[in-house]
Amino acid sequence: MIDDNPKNLKRSDVLVVYASKYGTTKRYAQWIAESLSTEAFDLKRFSIGLLQSCSTVIFGSSVHIGKIKNVNFIKKNWELLSDKQIIVFASTGNPKITTKDQAVLKASLPSSISQNIHYFPLPGAYDYHKLDFTDKFLMNFGPMRNLRIKALIRGDEKAKEQLAALHQAVDWTNKEAITPILTFN
Repeated sequence: MIDDNPKNLKRSDVLVVYASKYGTTKRYAQWIAESLSTEAFDLKRFSIGLLQSCSTVIFGSSVHIGKIKNVNFIKKNWELLSDKQIIVFASTGNPKITTKDQAVLKASLPSSISQNIHYFPLPGAYDYHKLDFTDKFLMNFGPMRNLRIKALIRGDEKAKEQLAALHQAVDWTNKEAITPILTFN
């Protein structure tokens, strides 16, 4: 259950900024902003001047090839962000978050920045049919290629199931997943 009145984040001091390609990260950003009675800003329409009026910035994006997309926003604006509490969340293509998901932050930012950021990977969504050309290309020559080899050449039944599943739309997002962000000290 989500606490509609989190005690740990001061609502007026929190800024939620997100970048979303397929809508999952936007959904999480809106849930977070709604829970904190604040607004979520799309990075494409965000004014840097808003950073001066907050003490906490919650930034959301997605994970793509093991790195957080659009994280250059943090690198580029680190001088303005360094004295603030920075929380980063990223929607992943996985239903379950594992300890290896924490490594994504270190792969995305230099250690001088990542050590000052609190990172929350969140379960995402996936629909092969909505992917753009580039993302389909990467899927076909990465995970899907490996599964085809296992399924067709080696006859691996589990790989056949996984390959079939990659062509189905799945959505693992859930509002409860944002609770650790809302209650973070």
